[in-house]
Amino acid sequence: MKTEKRHKDIDREQPIDINPDLIRDDARDVGAAFMRESAPRFDADREWQRFLSLRPEAACDVQEKPSPRATFRWLYAFGGAVAGIAACLIILFSLGFFTKPEIPQEEDLVLFAAVKQDGRITMTSSTPTAETSKPKTHTAPQKNVETANKPVYLDTKVLDMRKVSVTSVFEERTVTTPRGKRIRIILADGTEVTLNGESSLRFPARFVSDRRTVNLEGEAYFAVAHDENHPFIVISDKISTTALGTEFDVRAYNRADVRVSLLSGKVLVLDMTDKSSVTLDPGQDVTLKGGKLVVSNINNRELDAWRDGFFYFDNVPLIDVMIELGRWYNVNVGLSDRTLMSYRLHFVADRNEPVESIVESLNTFGTLNVTFDGTNIRISPTK
Repeated sequence: MKTEKRHKDIDREQPIDINPDLIRDDARDVGAAFMRESAPRFDADREWQRFLSLRPEAACDVQEKPSPRATFRWLYAFGGAVAGIAACLIILFSLGFFTKPEIPQEEDLVLFAAVKQDGRITMTSSTPTAETSKPKTHTAPQKNVETANKPVYLDTKVLDMRKVSVTSVFEERTVTTPRGKRIRIILADGTEVTLNGESSLRFPARFVSDRRTVNLEGEAYFAVAHDENHPFIVISDKISTTALGTEFDVRAYNRADVRVSLLSGKVLVLDMTDKSSVTLDPGQDVTLKGGKLVVSNINNRELDAWRDGFFYFDNVPLIDVMIELGRWYNVNVGLSDRTLMSYRLHFVADRNEPVESIVESLNTFGTLNVTFDGTNIRISPTK
């Protein structure tokens, strides 16, 4: 007999420590997922506009409706003609000349698109010389990361740069993760970086300047080794984050999805476009909204969870949940009804679970009908 699935509400008023073992048990059961009863009151139109800001190309698929004024002028101009053929239409209908036309089905809104990828974590190296400044792709996987200036595939969960030999103090390394994989990197100064899926981190093999600067595309969690004489700086999509010794998360998959979240210490976040800046305290994050830096309070459990290998969404819009799932599993995600953007979810799941288990957990909401055909996730309202 199939075990009955249970849902547990997460009390957001009481602090809950992330226990990986307990969360993993819940995630394997039902994903600890449920739908807020008040969710339908959320502003779907506002979520639609926000989605268009994240995916501007989606706006090209939306056809504008003619204005009421233009429609009125058209009807007025042809009013006589319409009246003249009205009787003929009645006769034709009575004779069965017309049948009820089929209404075309509205195409699904694509929330996320899969891409072809190798599926392996890669590391490339570059130096100031013209011959080696451009990253190259190696033709076969290698386990040895001791050889400088040769790009390799990494099959390890932890890359410790303190144990990797280099050919030049100016050498840089770039580690790139595909969708669905992450890696922990220990930099030469002892700073620990957890690099999320579909992300890239470029960093000096050895820090030799007065600033420890790295470049990020995607998302990474930083536990910075304290060194008050050498600030640690993360450059990500025109956003600069400076810290001395602290723990923070930087997310920058694109300009419309930039976020810096602080867990401990202090960081200075600078918008390099307009030179505005903010200083964050623990438990705060900053996002770009309308080109401005906006500070808000955060739930640290989400950051702790993804670093420990879990999805953790606390009252998060459905589109954000599905984009994150699409990115991790590298699958297409389609939405059949724009009104579904009004839903907000609580959802916890193990990232090691197959996508089929995630889909099964989402269906336990009872309000969503989620299907997966091997390459596409489709969300529609239950009938």
